[in-house]
Amino acid sequence: MMRVWMHSTDEHRTTRNTSSARRKVTSARDDQHLLCMTVNDRTTSSRQWTACWSTAIRPEVFPFLQGNPGAIFLQDNACPHVAKAVLDLSSAQHMQLFPWPAYSSDTSPIAHVWDLVGWRLAREPRPAASNDELLLRT
Repeated sequence: MMRVWMHSTDEHRTTRNTSSARRKVTSARDDQHLLCMTVNDRTTSSRQWTACWSTAIRPEVFPFLQGNPGAIFLQDNACPHVAKAVLDLSSAQHMQLFPWPAYSSDTSPIAHVWDLVGWRLAREPRPAASNDELLLRT
């Protein structure tokens, strides 16, 4: 579970329906990774998570965080996310992580906000034409 606001693009994105009737937008890269994990019946390990950082998070998230002083990367305390290799990588990139108790009963301090945003966007009859329009809708 990670939340970082980034400029989004509609290029190569598909919309899938979920059981909660909310639309989930993913890219082909996301779907390929999810499919690989499902076919192999595997969960992610710290080694796989570190590889994900190198190929997906570093080129996308790091530039955003570096361009926005004070931005904080929020992730849950799943074992692969707090492995020494992952923490070393985030430290080497001078990335500020949001402190999170290891056994917190609150899975996300802002989960309700994401639910509200999701429900509000799901009510819209047509997708946003631009990032500015999307921001206005939220």
